[in-house]
Amino acid sequence: MWQKNEDFKKEIGVLKEEGFKEEQSKWYIDKLHDYNEIKDVAQMVMGRIAVHEQTTVRAVHEEFRMSDDD
Repeated sequence: MWQKNEDFKKEIGVLKEEGFKEEQSKWYIDKLHDYNEIKDVAQMVMGRIAVHEQTTVRAVHEEFRMSDDD
């Protein structure tokens, strides 16, 4: 645990040397949260469509040409 903490401190130091600012990370984290919330809602909609059509979510994904990575 202590070693991980030291490794993180080194990584933070390298990022700061490269000009990375803490405010930037907050912005990126906020955008990731937004993305995840939207993705969760999309998955719920896909689930509702699957129930309505009496099929699987995978089949709905295929119908909308979505891959497992989407």
